[in-house]
Amino acid sequence: SAHLTTPAGTDLTFSLLRMRGYADTGTVHEPGQFTNLPAGEACITPVHGTAEGILVIDGSFPEIGKIDTPIRMTVKKGRVVRIIGGDETVKVRALLRRFGKCGKNIAEIGVGTNPEAKLTGCIREDTKVLGSVHVAFGNNVSFGGKVSAGCHLDGVLLNSTLVIDTKTVVENGILQV
Repeated sequence: SAHLTTPAGTDLTFSLLRMRGYADTGTVHEPGQFTNLPAGEACITPVHGTAEGILVIDGSFPEIGKIDTPIRMTVKKGRVVRIIGGDETVKVRALLRRFGKCGKNIAEIGVGTNPEAKLTGCIREDTKVLGSVHVAFGNNVSFGGKVSAGCHLDGVLLNSTLVIDTKTVVENGILQV
C-alpha cells in the first residue's frame, strides 16, 4: 500500500499489490523497451480502482506549464471525480474531459531521480526532478495497467512525501532511498 501527501493538501492512498515498477534510466538493451529523454524516474501503476483521496497538483501540468494556483482533485475508486481551483482548472477539466472516463483514471505514480533536471514547466523534464512526485492520468497499459486511453497526462506535485508500506521513499521532496 502507498500513501502520498503534500503540504498543499494531497492525501492519496492506493494499493501496489502485485504491480511491477519501472526504472527509466535512459538506457535500452532489448527490442520493445522504451525510455524518455531526459531520463530519470521510477514509476508504477496503482492497482486499478484503488486510489482514494485528495490530489493537489501544484508543480506543473501538460499544456499549462508551471502551476500558479493549485489544482485540487477528489479521487474515488481510482478516478478523478471533482476538480476545483483557479483559472488553470478550466484547462485541466477540458483536457481530461476530451478522453472521457478513461482520461480521469489514476494511471501512474512516479518519482523523479535525475539530479540535473529542473522544474521548468516542461512536463517531460519536470517529472524527472530529483525527489519530485508526479501522478499521471489516462493510459497505463504499457505499465501493466488496465486502462487504454488516448492520453497520458502527468501532473507534478511539490514537496511530496511518499510512503510505500512502512518505507518512506520521498520525504518533503527529498529522495530517501
